[in-house]
Amino acid sequence: MMAWTGSLKRACRRLGFAIAMTAGVLGTACPPVGASAHAQQRKKVPHLPDRTKDLLKRGYVALSGDDAINFLIGNSVLIRKSDSAPYLRSSVSDMSFYFKDRHTAYQCVGSDCWISHWTVDGPMICFEIPWRCDDPTYRSYSAPRLFAAPRPDKRTGVIGRYLTFNANVYAVVKANATIAPLIERPEGVGELMRVKSADFPREIETPGHGSGNGTTVPVTGDRAMALLIGNTFMSAETATDALGHVHACPTQGTYYAPDGRIIMFSCHHAPGQPDSWSLHPARWTSTAGGKFKCDDPGYGEHGCLAPIGKVSLAASDRPEERLVIAEDFPRTISGYAGNVFGFK
Repeated sequence: MMAWTGSLKRACRRLGFAIAMTAGVLGTACPPVGASAHAQQRKKVPHLPDRTKDLLKRGYVALSGDDAINFLIGNSVLIRKSDSAPYLRSSVSDMSFYFKDRHTAYQCVGSDCWISHWTVDGPMICFEIPWRCDDPTYRSYSAPRLFAAPRPDKRTGVIGRYLTFNANVYAVVKANATIAPLIERPEGVGELMRVKSADFPREIETPGHGSGNGTTVPVTGDRAMALLIGNTFMSAETATDALGHVHACPTQGTYYAPDGRIIMFSCHHAPGQPDSWSLHPARWTSTAGGKFKCDDPGYGEHGCLAPIGKVSLAASDRPEERLVIAEDFPRTISGYAGNVFGFK
């Protein structure tokens, strides 16, 4: 079982910049930032239209500080290429943001999502890169600003506008408009899955498998599905690693939700920075013979990035029990009972 291995560079997490998808890998493409980016834009377009005055004339209210924070919490921003200036569209991807609380924002591009940290500094909305809010060029030209609508649009759900470069106007809508699986229990405390050896005699007693304590026994078909669905498989980095570092989330893992979702997740452990989640949801259905069919829009006819339906039973510290695992060299992916991280 392979977990999703795409990684996202934190420096590329800014609104209006390109994030390109390739089969099997989530790639990133970042144009120059700061003064050089603004200089390029000015070279292409002599005058950047300032939409601020237009929004104010139409009755929108500029928000800052706690007013901006409270307005965004529990709501979403939709970044659409079609809403960007024509000269920027070649480097812009459709995105969506959901602001879960005062610190956490879920960001999605295509079928991939990740978690960003955000804050508001005066009128500016900043995503957590150390120099972001302090950089004067960013503050002058790039940092998003927020405007509340004079009245909510009941047909579209638009409650406000999100302005970047003082020129690109995007919609703020009610509730969560992303595909991100929200994490309710990021501490990820769970119990290892243990099964009774007596319940799997067919697998354990198959010639060539043996029954020694060191033997790993494969389980397939509908019996594997029963072990997968509703449970979480992940590497062990939520505990202290070999270097003594304690990580808040695992390097890789998968949750098989009973509602038909497969949530592939990974965590990036960058030196000197907080652990950062990435999430890739797909869908599964069962077919005859107890097999999975995976529908992953990011991989089209290839089906699904993670092979589904193969687990193994490993020896445990209790002779009458086995642990449920999935192997992904060089890690052993352990099974944990239930929805460990509270994905919803």
